[in-house]
Amino acid sequence: MNAFRMSLVDHYKVLGVAPNATLTDIKNAYRSLALQYHPDKAQENPHAQVRFQDIAEAYRILSNIQMRKRYDEQRYLAGLTVNAQPETISGKYLLQQAVKMKNHLTRVDSDSINQKSLFEFLSLIFSDAHLAVLNHEHNSNQNHQLLHETLQSAQKLDQSYLSMLIPRLFLFSANDLWMQSELKKFQQAHKQQSRNKLLRPIVWAVATILICLMMVWYVKHF
Repeated sequence: MNAFRMSLVDHYKVLGVAPNATLTDIKNAYRSLALQYHPDKAQENPHAQVRFQDIAEAYRILSNIQMRKRYDEQRYLAGLTVNAQPETISGKYLLQQAVKMKNHLTRVDSDSINQKSLFEFLSLIFSDAHLAVLNHEHNSNQNHQLLHETLQSAQKLDQSYLSMLIPRLFLFSANDLWMQSELKKFQQAHKQQSRNKLLRPIVWAVATILICLMMVWYVKHF
């Protein structure tokens, strides 16, 4: 059984720069390649326009600090399971991937996490093929730990993505009452957290208005 992996255009490779390249390096690489592949300068090359589009897209993303952060996070997720793959998938291997992801997410800014890539990664861990392996091994302790590690990463998901992941996790937990209970508690806590997140700006706005009104009242009366 082949290990899972995610595909992603390598914008660094497109520009021919290293992942730790400075903004100056990126600009210089773009200018050099644009001189070679801009349609106006390479009219005899039928593939120049497509190549230039790739170059322009790579520059657009890598020259923007926030977009580059999000891309680097997505690139990390895409490459997390590419190297040193086992010939077969095991529950131990899936647990290792879940632990790697959890540890990685503790080191990155929540705002830079690519929600779609994280969702796809976690969904891939619990694909039908992988669930078959986990069911065959029937290692309760390992499965409990796998769910625990996964839920710590899933905390970073928006409610919309989590709602799509939850059914896969319930399939995984189908024959284990403890896991079902933990999953339900997590689901309820995440929903409450999402509600609080939505209400927070409203609360701050109301508090600000009240403070302003109190200041106006104070000025008028004193």
